[in-house]
Amino acid sequence: MSITTVFDPPLPSDSREVFNTKAFDTVAKLNSWSAQANQLATDINADVTNPGVVAVGADLIGSNTIGAVAAVAADVSAVAAIDADVSEVAAIAADVAALAAAIADIQAALADLPALSAKVSKTGDTMTGHLSVPAGATGNQVPRSSEVVHMTGAETIAGVKTFSSRPKVPAGATGTEVPQAQEIFGKGQSWQTVTRNSGMVYTNSTGKPFLFTVIGVATAEPAILYVEINGVYSYRDVGWIIGDAVVLTAVIPDGLTYKYVATDIDSITTMEYR
Repeated sequence: MSITTVFDPPLPSDSREVFNTKAFDTVAKLNSWSAQANQLATDINADVTNPGVVAVGADLIGSNTIGAVAAVAADVSAVAAIDADVSEVAAIAADVAALAAAIADIQAALADLPALSAKVSKTGDTMTGHLSVPAGATGNQVPRSSEVVHMTGAETIAGVKTFSSRPKVPAGATGTEVPQAQEIFGKGQSWQTVTRNSGMVYTNSTGKPFLFTVIGVATAEPAILYVEINGVYSYRDVGWIIGDAVVLTAVIPDGLTYKYVATDIDSITTMEYR
């Protein structure tokens, strides 16, 4: 009887996937291996009491004849068969020792199976499960200004400005990306009449720049209209004749605050190209 069941025990150095595969294969083979090992033990017990083995002593003590030598040779063959079985048992013992050394890792892997199965499942040859991607990712992102290291203006090579460090781009960028339609100023935007009050601060949270226009009628001389962006005085218009139209248009960058202040101006309309 030979033991044909062979183990490939998991090792602590194996990856989780390889370790789990080996562990499940080892556990699946235990019943088959146990049955073969029991049968091998039965065979060894039978071989030990084999008449040929018992006869070796008697033959060696007997007369030194050709017949006796032939009998001894037959007995030696029987003993050799027993030795082969013993060697196989030794190999099995080594496998069992390796399995015992890895049993803690096998138990940990088995305990982790419920959590693993909740994350990944398999249908046929297709693995399905959860993928972690940045919120809002669509797969066609391009670098934003916040993701690129800007030029310092201090370091130059042959008079040309250089970056302060290596540019940063999203993983998977190929360098051939172009701005998406929704990122281009004017694309998808239109003039809209909005309510904006003089002196009140507002924020551009549309995701890209837009035009802000204030239209009014001068009621005094001079009538003054100006716009501040992020608290900085940026645009100004003056009406010098009562009844004249006073018009001011400003570019409001994305994410910045803005406000207009109108002095001696009436019939105000505010519009945004957004």
